[in-house]
Amino acid sequence: MKFITYNDVLQVIDQFDYIMIDSVIVDLYPQISKQLKSKKVYSVSEPEKHKTIEGFEKATHFFLEKKITRKDQLLAIGGGALSDLSGYVAASLLRGINWSVIPTTLLAMIDASIGGKVGINTIHGKNLIGAFHEPTLNVSSPDFLKTLLEKDYISGVGELVKYCLLDESIFKKIQKDFELEDIIQDCALLKKQIVASDLHENGNRKILNLGHTFGHAIERINSLPHGVGVLYGIEIIIKFFCPQLQSQFDLISRAINVKFPKYEQIGLEEALSYIAVDKKRNKDQSIDLVLLEDIGKVEIKKMQLTEIRKVIRNNEYYSNYFK
Repeated sequence: MKFITYNDVLQVIDQFDYIMIDSVIVDLYPQISKQLKSKKVYSVSEPEKHKTIEGFEKATHFFLEKKITRKDQLLAIGGGALSDLSGYVAASLLRGINWSVIPTTLLAMIDASIGGKVGINTIHGKNLIGAFHEPTLNVSSPDFLKTLLEKDYISGVGELVKYCLLDESIFKKIQKDFELEDIIQDCALLKKQIVASDLHENGNRKILNLGHTFGHAIERINSLPHGVGVLYGIEIIIKFFCPQLQSQFDLISRAINVKFPKYEQIGLEEALSYIAVDKKRNKDQSIDLVLLEDIGKVEIKKMQLTEIRKVIRNNEYYSNYFK
């Protein structure tokens, strides 16, 4: 992902005939809305709610009815849920067409739009149906950050905390006066480098799941934005499995200075039931849990649910997070 001017974004949009876009962007940016009138546009309201089999079916029917061909390319404009859905539509239409993305949220810019993971949610969990399908172009404008809702900014910060823990240079940078655009570029570059060596998540790419195993469960149970769930998932990993990183985690939280919603306790067994069907589980039903030895030093540890349950129940902070 790289930043370009808003006028350049308009020029990029002009190159595409088939577009999926978050309806919020249509409402906020009159120039984009005007430009879309000559396009074949599928507008999605509240993309996370429509990142489903039904939402996927409606989108694919729309583009097939509009006579999309294998020579055409789909453009996604929006946040992480929109790019997830759009990328999966592109991966499936006519057995796969090219797609590009203009991420408009912090979360999408630093994480969700990069790396080719696309998919939809089911009643069994998040992103359990999907594909690896990288966009051919990924560009955005800092102007989109000016209209970002606070809840969407906070969600993006959850993923930003992840990158601060995964990379020592990003960790050091956020302790000083930093420009958000610089941090976004650093996070995007880091993810791009990791993905380049392991597109299908057979090895090092797994470290990007830090906080996501519990995060997805928390997100689902408490109906939270994705990045907020990830932040709390990271917090649980620190508290219960990597307490030696607590001071660094607290330092990052102070440096970023964002107030997250109050954490609501969840049932441990309910959380484990979601984790049990997590797409990262192994054939022996163990879970690849992403743990930290230090900033930038990551361990992928296979753990059975019985072991995870035991570690959590025997911890002094159990009642702070679980019921």
